[in-house]
Amino acid sequence: MNKNITILSGFSLAMLGCGSDKSLTPCNSDIEVGIFEPVDFEIYPQGFPFQLKAIVRDKCGYPLDETSFTLSSNLQEQIVIDYTLEENEIVVNPMEQLQIGEHLLSLGAINGASGNSGSDTVNLNVIENLPPSIQMDYPQANGAVFQTSEPMLVQVSVFDEQEDLDTLRLRWTIDGQIVNAPENPDTFGSGIYTPTGLSNGCHTVEVTVLDSMDQSASASADFVVYTDDAELEAYVYLEDLDGDGWGSPQSDIISCTPIDEGVPFTVLTDCDDSNPDIHPTHPDYCGDGVDSDCEPSTPLNCYPLGNLNSSNADITIDNPVIIKDVHFESQTIEGIYDVNEDSYDDMMIGFEKSAPNSSFPFLKKANGLIYFIEGPLIGSISDLSTDTNVISCNWYGVL
Repeated sequence: MNKNITILSGFSLAMLGCGSDKSLTPCNSDIEVGIFEPVDFEIYPQGFPFQLKAIVRDKCGYPLDETSFTLSSNLQEQIVIDYTLEENEIVVNPMEQLQIGEHLLSLGAINGASGNSGSDTVNLNVIENLPPSIQMDYPQANGAVFQTSEPMLVQVSVFDEQEDLDTLRLRWTIDGQIVNAPENPDTFGSGIYTPTGLSNGCHTVEVTVLDSMDQSASASADFVVYTDDAELEAYVYLEDLDGDGWGSPQSDIISCTPIDEGVPFTVLTDCDDSNPDIHPTHPDYCGDGVDSDCEPSTPLNCYPLGNLNSSNADITIDNPVIIKDVHFESQTIEGIYDVNEDSYDDMMIGFEKSAPNSSFPFLKKANGLIYFIEGPLIGSISDLSTDTNVISCNWYGVL
């Protein structure tokens, strides 16, 4: 029995010796963190959807649900994040926008139970995110018309050097009201919408494209829904490049409102929209080789050049002219140079007194009136004494 006790005592000592030589110590190995997305020195446009992904492993076997994670940058220090953790993979979503510049991002992990920690870094270049652009393919800038019996079409193309085109957002309005149209362009950047149920008249469509940073660009155009051609005239403007008030039929514009670069539709149109001295109703001078009034049938009824007299001037003056019971006979009609510098030749008419003034019988010498008529003379003058284009003066002496 003593032997048994001795054996047990020896075993007890041996066990005590083992416990003292090989005592248990806490595991303090680092947490392994390995970032695999993004890759080092990858370029991201600012505001572009960004995620950081990493493999995380606690070497001591502690559960990761007791581990907290942080993301920091050499440019922004600590960054607010949201993340999901499934098994050993973490997906980190920054909740604030990264500044433009070269970031050294550091993903850190620390176990709250053991205090073990670990981290990994990745270089990321954040560049300026340029806004998108948009082009109205149809209707184009000069507008379009649709008969009520035919389908309508609105089509745009969007462009972005940095974002996938089908991730951009589209907002469509007609006459300021949002319509149910495609919310995103296709992979080629095209957006197509077919309006329905619009009333006859002029309408304005506007399409806005937005990127991930809500940077935007817009394009708009006017179009007319009509049944009869006569409905179009109120919305057709002719482009007036030379500013003479007459438009060219080669460049009509559809607009719901008056435009600075055009004039309302007219049947008569400008035959040379590069020259302000050529348009309908402009004086057309004989023999100058220029169709100034856009009427090929002229020089019939055109305006003569040079000196004029009663035989070649295409005017008629009734004789005698009686002013305050003084009789004047036409004596001379002369086309003179551009006196008032308005680019038109002017005309002078002289009248010689042919009968005495009963109130002033002593005025029997040759005297009369001179009328200066500012050119061009368009239409007719029925009363030389009242027309605003006529200047008169008395003269004494021989005409």
